[in-house]
Amino acid sequence: MTRPSFDLLVDVLGLLPGSTGRDGLAAELGSVGDWAPVIAEADRHFVLVALGPILGRAGLTARLPAEVADVLALFNRANVARNARMTQALEEVAAALNAAGVVPVLLKGANRLIDGLYPDAGLRVLSDLDLLVPPEQAMAAAGVLEALGFDWVAEDYAGDQAGRHQLPPMRRPADGTRIELHRHAVHRPFAAILPADELMAAATPARLGRAEVAIPALRHQFLHLVIHDQLANRGFRRCTLRLRTLLEGRLLLERLAPGELEWVIRRLERHGRGRIGRHFRTMLDLWPVAPGRAEVLAATGAWQRLEGRARIAVCLAAARGHKGVRRLLIARDVVGRLSVYGWGRALASCTSPAFWRNRGKDVRELITALGKAGGY
Repeated sequence: MTRPSFDLLVDVLGLLPGSTGRDGLAAELGSVGDWAPVIAEADRHFVLVALGPILGRAGLTARLPAEVADVLALFNRANVARNARMTQALEEVAAALNAAGVVPVLLKGANRLIDGLYPDAGLRVLSDLDLLVPPEQAMAAAGVLEALGFDWVAEDYAGDQAGRHQLPPMRRPADGTRIELHRHAVHRPFAAILPADELMAAATPARLGRAEVAIPALRHQFLHLVIHDQLANRGFRRCTLRLRTLLEGRLLLERLAPGELEWVIRRLERHGRGRIGRHFRTMLDLWPVAPGRAEVLAATGAWQRLEGRARIAVCLAAARGHKGVRRLLIARDVVGRLSVYGWGRALASCTSPAFWRNRGKDVRELITALGKAGGY
């Protein structure tokens, strides 16, 4: 029986950060009968463009039906071309900002265009370019963009909106490039966790063709990822975590210096958000399974007895620190509010009485083991 699309994507994406299990995955890829749900699930998680290159690097493309391999290659080529155009637009905009005395700090996807975090230029899909500028220079920077042909997307824009963390989006009709000028690194309710002046002061200057830009420190990039996805987008409250976020977090984690992950968690704890940091750390520890955690999981035997979605549900429950794990998983009001990004279905799959008759002991054993090993 073919495993759910979500579980298959988790295994495929896990090849990039260095997970094992390639041989088992090769057999599984050959047994997939209908690829449409897999492609749809990958699209929802913003990782569709990454599947082709990751499978290619692992030597698994031959295990795909020819038409599926062609579709994945087509999406990746299109994204490589689009990212190249966005890189050109970024260089043009940054050079114009430099001439006006502004050096933009690249946020989120804009970083990925030049920092080499992903081994392939088309692995990361971008919707826009996020640029952080000093608050006092934001309106001048917007004027520079207007001179380059950018228009305000928000029709009701009326001057400088001081209460927002960014100006309304700007878009250039000629090439479709969309830019968001940030005055704060994150949404205003969370600005104290990652102050813009701190991020800009620690950013590293970088050249992009004829332009100068700045790249945030890795610890700030990681913290920004957690705040944006789990706080600003309410991922923690909704029990959601997109696979693109998980993949990017894992790749960033591999670049962090010793102690920097602990710095991120302490910063979140200082602002009353420690559970979110521990939640994120747990998911990255367990996907791909870190060596220390692998020993704990293998010792219990429970991990091997649980199916993929149940594993994810257990990880979420453990990371969130809930003592009443069963109460969390079977609460209808919780399950009813979960989003469509896979985690909701992961929890929902654990609500049946049959699951608890067959797997309740495994869940409790795993939660206890993880708690002792990692303090989750």
